[in-house]
Amino acid sequence: MKTNKLLFLLILAVSFCSYGQNPFTEMLNDPATRAVIDADVPTRAQVIADDLIVQGSGCVGIDCASAESFGFDTFRMKENNLRMHFDDTSSSASFPQNDWRFIFNDSSNGGSSYFAVEDATAARQIFKLEAGAPVNSLYLDSGGDLGIGTASPVVEVHSVDGNTPTLRLEQDGSSGFTAQTFDIASNETNFFIRDVTNGSKLPFKIKPNTDTNTLFLEGAGRVAIGAQSTNANASLTLAANNKGLLLNRMTTAQRASLSAVEGMMVYDTDLDETFVGNGTDWLTPVGTPSKITGLGFSPFTNRLLISIDGQLPPATVDLSPLANLTNPSPDGDIETRAKISNLQRQVDDLMARMEAMESCGCYNEEAVQERAVGNDANVATNKAYLSQNIPNPFDNTTSIGYFVPFVNSNANIVISNATGQILENRSIGRFGEGSITVNKASMSTGIYFYTLYADGKKIDTKRMVVE
Repeated sequence: MKTNKLLFLLILAVSFCSYGQNPFTEMLNDPATRAVIDADVPTRAQVIADDLIVQGSGCVGIDCASAESFGFDTFRMKENNLRMHFDDTSSSASFPQNDWRFIFNDSSNGGSSYFAVEDATAARQIFKLEAGAPVNSLYLDSGGDLGIGTASPVVEVHSVDGNTPTLRLEQDGSSGFTAQTFDIASNETNFFIRDVTNGSKLPFKIKPNTDTNTLFLEGAGRVAIGAQSTNANASLTLAANNKGLLLNRMTTAQRASLSAVEGMMVYDTDLDETFVGNGTDWLTPVGTPSKITGLGFSPFTNRLLISIDGQLPPATVDLSPLANLTNPSPDGDIETRAKISNLQRQVDDLMARMEAMESCGCYNEEAVQERAVGNDANVATNKAYLSQNIPNPFDNTTSIGYFVPFVNSNANIVISNATGQILENRSIGRFGEGSITVNKASMSTGIYFYTLYADGKKIDTKRMVVE
């Protein structure tokens, strides 16, 4: 009986010694079987209650081989549905407790291939890289510069693409605001802003090789074109070499449908005229003939008296040169034509005065009635006034008359161009009736304005034309 027991123990020992060669051992070494055992028999887990130092590479996962070739890899995960979970077990409310997870590819059939960082507590992926992304899709250099499509960023954010690198700004409506998308992009044609939501319109474009300071913006709503600074007394400053300002061009129908914003200027291509808005209507275009409301002749002074659109006192035209013409010779015909030309210039001067009153709104009915009393009406009522320059237009010098009562403390006349840029500010030292002389040396051909100020109050503005 003892012999039988000894034989049984010997057979059992031999069986354990040959464990690696029996079918049960092969079943344990099979990965598929191991996976079932890992899931169903947690008691096989090893618990190490001390530090673990591995002086070699490690592999974790059901597909790790017994003779794994690591190459340069120090750590490897090898199975389907790879995940790394970082579980913060802090229990005190004063410590951070959020859990995080690394995710490698979707777990479903036909899913996406990617690497993602997930806020495991909120179950929300906050960072994701898709497989197949181009080289250097996202590159952060040692200086903190971010490269998009480049490994050599030269500024804080540097985007490189072979065709129109673009930044999209999209408001998706998730916060209750109307959805709207804009693109900021550039290519060999221009830098532009694209209104994607509204038909991909391009409301802003800059062509390559545009000059420096083509558009210069400064405080208080001031704008300069072609200049590196603005004029503090003007909303728009044009560079000295700027050739002019192109107004809004539209048809009569388009202008009629446009609100006549005060100060807005438009060019009517149907009428070939310029209009100015006064807040309600479009003012009569410059160049429209005025209406002669009074006409007379003084035989004592040989002067023609003309009242245009009710202007008082009437304008005068000296006809003395024509009154002395008798039996002109052929040479006299040349002189006659010269005098007629001079007369025409005087008539043009009268028309220019009327145009100035219509375009700048400086026609003052009260002043007209005061002047009807006599040329010294303003002097009698002790009110300052500004006269139209003579001659106008002028090609050399012109004289500007004024009256400033002695009750005023100071007065000055400011001369500006059509864009509002101040060219000259003349202080008036002699009160009462007086005049100043303006030389065109510093003026080019065009339209200019001059304004009288008394004790800082604007009295009147008139227009003068330089030939």
